[in-house]
Amino acid sequence: MAELIKHILIIEDDEAIRTLLVDVLSEVEHYRLVTTSSAENALLLLEKTRFDLIILDLGLPRMGGNELLNKLKDEAITTPVIVSSANSQNLVATPQVKMVIPKPFDIDHFLDAVEQLIEPEIIPYIVIPKPSPVSGPNK
Repeated sequence: MAELIKHILIIEDDEAIRTLLVDVLSEVEHYRLVTTSSAENALLLLEKTRFDLIILDLGLPRMGGNELLNKLKDEAITTPVIVSSANSQNLVATPQVKMVIPKPFDIDHFLDAVEQLIEPEIIPYIVIPKPSPVSGPNK
């Protein structure tokens, strides 16, 4: 079965970290990555594209990560968010924030978090057919 393409938006102003994230995540063949270094640009991207996951640094210039989270909430954008920040003590808790990963982070732990959020296990279900009409004793 072919894997479904998953779109991930990476919002990170530190070029070295942004490049690291792209290098690591691009190894997963069905991830399509879009990056930006600003929250303002992220909002424009979110108007045009549906993403399956957002990876967000809180310490962005101009509009910070918390302000962006509030805007996502106000605009009812429900895309799950992984917050990755050296200082997440002032994090605004919004429904979109599903995980916080402090910097510096372990790459394997980070990849596990992404996979857990973007590819939740599919819970199998069984369709039970309607029972056949019960036959009488003479049938």
